[in-house]
Amino acid sequence: MNIFYPYKYYNFFQQSDMGLSAVDNIMRTDELTYFHEKDDDLEYNMTLPSFVDCFYKLVVHDKIMPTQAEFRDSYFVTNPDFIKTLREDQLIPMKGRLHRTYPTLARDLHFLLSLRKFLDCSLIYSKKLDMENGIDIMVSDGLIYYGLELFLKSDRSDEFREKKKDRSNKFDNVTYVEIPLEKDKASKIGGHCVYGIEHLLQVEKLLN
Repeated sequence: MNIFYPYKYYNFFQQSDMGLSAVDNIMRTDELTYFHEKDDDLEYNMTLPSFVDCFYKLVVHDKIMPTQAEFRDSYFVTNPDFIKTLREDQLIPMKGRLHRTYPTLARDLHFLLSLRKFLDCSLIYSKKLDMENGIDIMVSDGLIYYGLELFLKSDRSDEFREKKKDRSNKFDNVTYVEIPLEKDKASKIGGHCVYGIEHLLQVEKLLN
């Protein structure tokens, strides 16, 4: 059996005191921009340095909620060896990939902090759980573990989730719960789609 033991995992919530208002403020004031240029190798074939590592280094170690541009620039600065391998015509598509990834990272962080603020439960966010077990947030009432899978409903996200399922190592003592977000029905903060009260209530219902 594959059993989940919380002590084996780094937990973002034990490392950061970032408040929900800090994320709200950046979402409200930072104007999101996007690039049309794409590169098939960057999109589908190359193994890229972790976006998550870069984002949470800024949040946990630098103690800031980065803007879209700060996230992009930090990624270029912290991964110089990788950036040097890119062709000149791949630099703009690489920036475009980062700009498209940023809203997902910001949205998930916003939901993480909303759960911490509004619900009385145990929370774990770990990159290892995300990458190896397909769990974006682990929630527990002290008796049962619920592995939340967050995603914005789209053809691209469906494709990514299928790939993620193939590499996920499921736990036998965890109940997996999908938390989909429909873009046209989502709450908005600035240019960001975010999880709303109905998603908090969905999680709260699991715990009661």
